[in-house]
Amino acid sequence: MSTHFRIPHSHTATFLLVAMMTFCGCVARSRLADRLFDEGSFAAAERAYLESLETDRITAKRHERALYRLGLIYALPTSPRHDPQRAREYLERLLEQNPPSTFAVHASLVLALQVQTHELREALAREATRAESLERALDSLRDDAARVETEATDRLEQAQRLTTAISGLRQEIERLSNELKTREQELERIKQIDLEGPP
Repeated sequence: MSTHFRIPHSHTATFLLVAMMTFCGCVARSRLADRLFDEGSFAAAERAYLESLETDRITAKRHERALYRLGLIYALPTSPRHDPQRAREYLERLLEQNPPSTFAVHASLVLALQVQTHELREALAREATRAESLERALDSLRDDAARVETEATDRLEQAQRLTTAISGLRQEIERLSNELKTREQELERIKQIDLEGPP
């Protein structure tokens, strides 16, 4: 004679209640993270999103939003949690796990902007170094001109050339700085798009 193990009705109800409470807690944590992010409390939102990712009880949509918004928290230059490397990690994780997702489209854009921003920063640093080197050379030439009157004319001509070169470099630095600001503003606009109507 076969026997069937039956969970007492009261035990089943308790199990279902605990499961529902756990699920609701996870959803509440995810919603709290969204509210904190919308308010600009990025450090607190980061913690809440990380906690929500530790469970498999949130919906796929909320999981994608958590990955995307963590990427934004780390990518935005104005965020106190700014960390480009971690931003790449979460955004690439989103792309690997959910390539057709709407969030993935935004993640790809943020990653592309990050690459451009990094390249602009490097170019800006190189030009700044060149400008400093030329300014030191200019100072040296001016000192020489003061000490050696016989060579003053030649030195001043060299100094003029260096001054012109420095002026050109400063214009290039200003252009790169403006382009960098544009990229940072684009990152901010992406955040606003997400705040005004998350996909």
